Amino acid sequence: MPITVNEQEKTIHLETDHTSYMMAVSEYGHLGHLYYGKRIKHVNPAEHFRFFEVPSPRPDLKREKARMLAIFPFEYPTGGIG
Repeated sequence: MPITVNEQEKTIHLETDHTSYMMAVSEYGHLGHLYYGKRIKHVNPAEHFRFFEVPSPRPDLKREKARMLAIFPFEYPTGGIG
């Protein structure tokens, strides 16, 4: 099972004969789910993490960042963790 790490795109790609499993690190350092399914060659992380670009009236406020992280596809459970 090949495992490819792309440090420039900050992606991890695990491949089997028929499937691909991809994760990436967001600009904020969170590990997120990109893709799982039929084997593929590449997924652009920017297309999956684009909701970080959602306009906000006050992007400088931490609560606005938290609002956007509420829809982030985390690779690990975060429910009920403070």
